[in-house]
Amino acid sequence: MSLRFKATVLLSFAVTMPSIIEFSNGYLSITSLLERLLVTLVVAFVAVGVLSAIIAAYRIENIQRDHIRADTREPRDRDPS
Repeated sequence: MSLRFKATVLLSFAVTMPSIIEFSNGYLSITSLLERLLVTLVVAFVAVGVLSAIIAAYRIENIQRDHIRADTREPRDRDPS
């Protein structure tokens, strides 16, 4: 399993935890619980996708910046000894 999938499921269960507790106490039906779980899964999937896209963009930007810095550096003078 990918880290993105694990983060999505974990976030979804964390957000749905109050509803799971209400269901276990008998205050919520199974259909309402599953609807809430489905909605949180979709929202968490989108949120984790957006977050991973932002992280990837910063990573690419930093790699490009490092390549530009490496290309503009002058070689160091070595000691003759």
